[in-house]
Amino acid sequence: MNPPTSILIIGAGIAGLAAARTLQDHGLTVEVCDKGRRAGGRHALRTSRSAPGMQWEHGAPAFEASDPRFLHLLQAWEAQGRVAAWLPDGVDRPLWVATPDAAALGDLLAAELNALHLQWEVERIERRDDAWWLHGAPGTRGPFEALVLNLPPAQASRLLHASGCAELKGLAIATEGVVMEPCWAAMLARSDGSHSAFDRLVPAAGPIALAVREAAKPGRGDLGCFTFHATAEFSKTHLEATKQDVACLLAPAVSRLLGTTVTADELMVHRWRYARAMSANPPPVAAHQPELALYLCGDWLSAEGGIEGAWLSGIAAAGRLLGDPPEGPPPPPPSGQQTLF
Repeated sequence: MNPPTSILIIGAGIAGLAAARTLQDHGLTVEVCDKGRRAGGRHALRTSRSAPGMQWEHGAPAFEASDPRFLHLLQAWEAQGRVAAWLPDGVDRPLWVATPDAAALGDLLAAELNALHLQWEVERIERRDDAWWLHGAPGTRGPFEALVLNLPPAQASRLLHASGCAELKGLAIATEGVVMEPCWAAMLARSDGSHSAFDRLVPAAGPIALAVREAAKPGRGDLGCFTFHATAEFSKTHLEATKQDVACLLAPAVSRLLGTTVTADELMVHRWRYARAMSANPPPVAAHQPELALYLCGDWLSAEGGIEGAWLSGIAAAGRLLGDPPEGPPPPPPSGQQTLF
């Protein structure tokens, strides 16, 4: 059976981009859409409008790698200057960061895609005439021979339920049962010298789970920028709180870590509603229905989680779509296009 030739991927996070590039490198026509303004998902970058150069990697400040396939790719990217290894105090094996900043990884994976549509709000998917159709802010698009959903499980489940396709009911229910933990992120810029206190901390107690000095990472400027991730417990308890309330609650803990007074007004906060899959989740659902040419991917479907898990899930979804495993190496890319996978 030949793989489909027209594929739509909803979600331009790392998993969706990895799937797209893998499929495109095998000669298939792929379109990717996302409701955000930039590709990369939670591997995100916040910049200051008032102070150029100040920036915070508030989604994934750094990521781990252990799978040989992912490590091989990172080493190739390192040689090209696209990522760098980082070994802060208290870490027994290197972490990885994109260079010059977190946004560069999404840009790299999205480069030379057949079609990337940003700020597309998908309202509904439909299975009709043995093809997939998309309904939403861009209007109706289709037909597509295959569909890949790179979405948090709650969002994927809503689309599956709303599709009206009876064959997807079981997958929709199973996906609905996957629990994701939220994470409140706080960002701070200080120029009073406190920015030399640490590189990376994992506090043993309190509402802060992770603190990172952005300048400690390779290739970053030293402008006193810090990123803090709240614990899952804090984030769940205050999930629907206002940003101002969250800043007020986190400011004392941030002050203790830095050894100086930080006020709530100095903190910018961002809520990641679907930050990570709970370790207590059941084994990943069978996230594909090849008879309907439907596939799911995302870090929540991988035991590794994080950026590595997202990438592994994306190439796994592409492999299933191609006929897991695809026969032989991918064909040469079009002239001038770099093969990533």
